[in-house]
Amino acid sequence: MEAATAEAAVMEVATRARVPRAIPLVTLSVIRLAAFLGTIQATAVRGKRRSQAVAHFFRKGAGKKARILILDNHDDFGGHAKRNEFHAAGRSLISYGGAQSIESPGKYSKVAKGLLEEMGIQTDKFYNAYDQKLYSKMDTAAFFDKETFGEDRLVAGMNSTPWREFLAKAPLSDAARKDIARVYTEKKDYLAGLSVAEKVAKLKKTSYAEFLTKHCHVTAEALPFFQTFTHDLWCVGIEAVPAMDCFESGDDYESFTYAGFQGLGLPPPEKEEPYIFHFPDGNASVARLLVRSLIPEALPGTTMEDVVTAKAD
Repeated sequence: MEAATAEAAVMEVATRARVPRAIPLVTLSVIRLAAFLGTIQATAVRGKRRSQAVAHFFRKGAGKKARILILDNHDDFGGHAKRNEFHAAGRSLISYGGAQSIESPGKYSKVAKGLLEEMGIQTDKFYNAYDQKLYSKMDTAAFFDKETFGEDRLVAGMNSTPWREFLAKAPLSDAARKDIARVYTEKKDYLAGLSVAEKVAKLKKTSYAEFLTKHCHVTAEALPFFQTFTHDLWCVGIEAVPAMDCFESGDDYESFTYAGFQGLGLPPPEKEEPYIFHFPDGNASVARLLVRSLIPEALPGTTMEDVVTAKAD
């Protein structure tokens, strides 16, 4: 495999799996050495998933007899793809402790898709394994914490009952309730006078907090209600996320929606693949499958299902 192709594939897998984009120089050195020398018998890389992928590509070029030493400064391999494993009352409980999902695998390049296939990951199986209607069977709610709103209160029916009825039960000021209900229910163009292209450009440079206050004229008292909407995906508040990103992303489980966009006349966001491509332990199983591809005897089994509970040697 050409060095540039291998580098691009590893970068793509790393980016799609939501890990930092920077690749250690030693990792790139391994790819280049593998491409140019081909018969190297020993080398060393860091133990993250991208480095495991590099080792995979290295061996494809150098041959199965190539010896590869993978070093890691953590207690387990996989970098950010850690898993949490507990044993209680005779039961094993497994969950992800870091990177969770293989995001939008349908958009992967041929090389990156090939890597998933070579590891034995069949993404079509997730459609049957994952209950995509689970949350639609449940009611929604919002929790108002004492530190922010003055008292701890759980209010059911968010996004499923009329806004004024829902907000009447929330520990908010009358002004905040009024503005939140208004910005959710009125279909007004808050960027009137701009073309669609100009609106998109402005929303990309305007935080969601600024969009609400400056353009939708929402009182600052209402901002705490929206503040944590962006925490799940971006890990920062609405003052740090562009409004356009909020419009395009939404919530995977439809427990809430971002207000203020319904009257702008923007084309609907591109429908993405469902957020279902993750193992019980997240991307830890991806790392485990990479290890199995390199050292089959290290993890017993042959499928993407049995790797989850396989005991690593």
